[in-house]
Amino acid sequence: TLRSKEDYTIPVSGRPTASLRRGWTNQRQQPTNQNNPQGLTLTLALNAESRHEAFMRSEPGLVDFVKQIPREQLERKFLLRKMQDQQQKEGYTAKVKAWLEKPEQAEVLKAIRTMISPVMKPERQEQLIVNQAKNFIKNTGVKLS
Repeated sequence: TLRSKEDYTIPVSGRPTASLRRGWTNQRQQPTNQNNPQGLTLTLALNAESRHEAFMRSEPGLVDFVKQIPREQLERKFLLRKMQDQQQKEGYTAKVKAWLEKPEQAEVLKAIRTMISPVMKPERQEQLIVNQAKNFIKNTGVKLS
């Protein structure tokens, strides 16, 4: 069931960035308060909901099959998928940590450490180092083995 557009409207002040506009549409409205003088709002595109509805209409057999599966079995399948996703994420993180520990990555690790505040807790520093390494790998196209 589709909700009204008002359910997805969030007033903002200032000018939205390109990354913020992805998946949203601009809409001009009359100014409603002093915090939003331009009357600029971002409205969530209902594209995902309409695609979902279209898929369900195009696959009625699949929809009926899923509706016949007992709720407990659906919950177990859902949780199994979440568990597999978590294991995959942890495995990739372990690969990135191993990659960072290699002597030839010392320069990359040093550059990442310079961007992180030494005042932070060590656990948080470790998280940020791994996240920055993942970004580096993604942006440079490095292949992990």
